[in-house]
Amino acid sequence: MTMSMEEIRSRLSSIEGDTQMYVDLGADEVPLLVELLDDEEAWMAQRAVYALARIGTPEALAALEQASDSSRAEVRVACATSANLLPPEAADRVLTKLLTDREVGVRKFAVENVTPDNEDSVRQLVAEMADADDDALRAKARSRARELGY
Repeated sequence: MTMSMEEIRSRLSSIEGDTQMYVDLGADEVPLLVELLDDEEAWMAQRAVYALARIGTPEALAALEQASDSSRAEVRVACATSANLLPPEAADRVLTKLLTDREVGVRKFAVENVTPDNEDSVRQLVAEMADADDDALRAKARSRARELGY
């Protein structure tokens, strides 16, 4: 049975968030979760991202790809940190965008979430970031690139 917006908000509002809060959220809730991506509360929008990643339907994945272009850095960070929950092809598309994001903080989270399962082109972006201007990003990219075999 489809949850109402009130039920979804209540579920996602748990102070001690854990994977149990996402149980029973499914394809029927995707349209309401998409609405929550624009919620004024950053934490609610982030939890909507994680919910969509766990649902994983084509509609949910499309919403995540769109969210990776959000004007809000916190939403883009949530997309980066949820990439490990996505099918490899979807993760590649999201991470390719986020590894070249305008915000260094978003790029740092994207680097952390690139895995050996990602396309070579995505892993190569991490290796290229080893020459980044930002010291912390450069160190993180170098470390991750070594872990990925570059």
